[in-house]
Amino acid sequence: QNHNLSFTGGDEKTSYGLYLNHSDQEGVLLESYLKRYSGRLVLDGQVKDWLKVGGSFTFNHIEENRVDGGVGGLTALRMMVETLPIVPVKYPSGDYGTNADYPNMEGGENPVNILLNRTNILKTQTFLGDVYANIDIAKNLQLRTSIGANINNTQDNFYSGRELNNLSANFQGEATIRNTRTNYWQFENFLTYDYEINENHRINAMGGLSWQQYDYFYSFAGSR
Repeated sequence: QNHNLSFTGGDEKTSYGLYLNHSDQEGVLLESYLKRYSGRLVLDGQVKDWLKVGGSFTFNHIEENRVDGGVGGLTALRMMVETLPIVPVKYPSGDYGTNADYPNMEGGENPVNILLNRTNILKTQTFLGDVYANIDIAKNLQLRTSIGANINNTQDNFYSGRELNNLSANFQGEATIRNTRTNYWQFENFLTYDYEINENHRINAMGGLSWQQYDYFYSFAGSR
C-alpha cells in the first residue's frame, strides 16, 4: 500500500508546499517487507523589499527485512534451488526437512526455517535540509547566505537462530547490531556586485566564503 498527502499554497510574496508519503510493501519472500515514511517541506517568502528567505527540508525513514542479503552462503534463495523437491517443509514431528535427511546429499538448512528464524532488519533515517537568505545591502550589492545539512543514520540488526544448522547452530545462535551515522554541514556566504554602466559595458564581481564539516560515527556489538 502507498499513501500520499500534499498541501500547497501562498500569495504574491510567499509560497509553501508540504508533501507526505507512507509506503508499506510485502516482499515476495516470506517475512520480507519494506516500510517507508517520508516528508518534504518547501518555503519561499519575500519578507521585506530587501530580504527574501526560503528553504527546503526532506526526511526519510526506511525499514526493511533483508531476508537474503548474504552472497554465496547458504541463503534462503540458494536453498530453494538446491533443496530436493521431495523434502517436506516439516515432518509430522515438527522438525524441518533438509537435504541432510537423505543419503549422500549435501547439508543445508530448510529455506522456510531460514526465513522464519533469520532476520536482517535495516533501518535508515535521512535528513536533508537547507535555508537561505538573499539580502539587498545596497543598490547593485546583494548578499546570499545559506546553511545546509545532510544527516544519515543507519542501524543494521541481524539475528540468526540457534537451530539453523550450518549457519549459527554451532555457536547457539548469533546476534549483531551495527550503527552508522554521518553528518555533513555546509555554510556559504556570497557577496555579489552587479552594475550596468551602459548597454555595452557591465561590472560583475563576486566574493565568497564557504565552510564545510563532515563527521562519521560507527559502533558494533555482537554475541554468539
